[in-house]
Formats: sequence, C-alpha cells, structure tokens
Amino acid sequence: DLHATEEHGRPGGMVMGHEFCGEIVALGKDAPAGWREGDRLTALPFIGCGKCFACFQGKPWQCATRIIIGLGDVGGGFAEYTRVHLNEAVR
Repeated sequence: DLHATEEHGRPGGMVMGHEFCGEIVALGKDAPAGWREGDRLTALPFIGCGKCFACFQGKPWQCATRIIIGLGDVGGGFAEYTRVHLNEAVR
C-alpha cells in the first residue's frame, strides 16, 4: 500500500489495505448460495458493477465503474470491517 502514497498521496482518514483476507461476519440479502458467516475468504482489491460486459466476462478490474477497496472508495483491510462483493472473493 505504501506505493500508492508515494506517487499520488491519499486523503487523510482513508483506511488502506487493498490486499487482504478475512472472515465473513455478515452477508447481504442477495449473497450467492453456499456462502456462510464464518467462512474465510480473500478478496480482489475492487468491486465491479456486476452488470457490464467486463463483469460478465469475469474481469471486474476492467469495469468502468469499479470501486477500489483500500485506495479511496471503500475502507480496506486495515479497517475493523470492510465490504467486498462475493463475485470478487475466493473461499
């Protein structure tokens, strides 16, 4: 994460950590079958829209509206909790 601060700087108060693993503590109402609270996962460092061509191809990193985890859009892995989409997670 330090490379992100060297080149561009980051806003104060942002929680970094774009490569991380963790444990599911809550699932959204549309979570895919087979995932449960307590499952351990690792997540890609972004969340795609899930509706565009790139997302349907399994390439959410090419999504024009992707959300970057831990680099400004959503708090990262150094936070007590962070949000990830299970389409971009690996058990």
